[in-house]
Amino acid sequence: MRYNKEDNANSEVVSLKKILFVGGALIALASAGSAQNGPDLIRAFATALNKAESLKVTYSVQALGGTSETYTLNLSKPNLARIERPDMSIVADGTNVTFFDKKDRTYYKHAQTDAELKGLFQPQELQLWGAFFDADFYKAAANAKAQGTKNRKGIDFKVVEATVNPQSGQATVFYLHPDDMIVRQAELKPSTTEAGAPIRLVD
Repeated sequence: MRYNKEDNANSEVVSLKKILFVGGALIALASAGSAQNGPDLIRAFATALNKAESLKVTYSVQALGGTSETYTLNLSKPNLARIERPDMSIVADGTNVTFFDKKDRTYYKHAQTDAELKGLFQPQELQLWGAFFDADFYKAAANAKAQGTKNRKGIDFKVVEATVNPQSGQATVFYLHPDDMIVRQAELKPSTTEAGAPIRLVD
């Protein structure tokens, strides 16, 4: 799943190649149907994601005109995570969080705390999944605006834009699947201070 370049010439596209949720019903269809404005859509997404007991997802992040980078996450309640970033492998085993720098081939380790685990999802490329461990992850999100629906390959996605971390000034456009309100595509926008930086697409 990839964005067409003409949709947003300054956005980054994220492509979700594989996604698997394990758990109960992610969100009541009535709640999903009633979510119409920006804040409601963000809350519906957070609720759906937080209800999952485990999550496995592989996706690509690509700046328009640039190369694609792959991310893989394997998350499990209450506090287990394995995150493969292009530059780093991160493993949270419930006791420690271990970081492996792929370039320098060096390890370092922190004692795992709730704050440390939630902090792993602060980079814009990982903010899509922050609500898995933290139902309030998007509570401080600013400027949440619904953008109606957009059809991608026959699916009418509910689209909402929000600045997840207001201090960063980086807005994200979420494409939420109408059946479960889980993100399937995204656009990662640069902050106003990152002049000339491209939009990155998540697919």
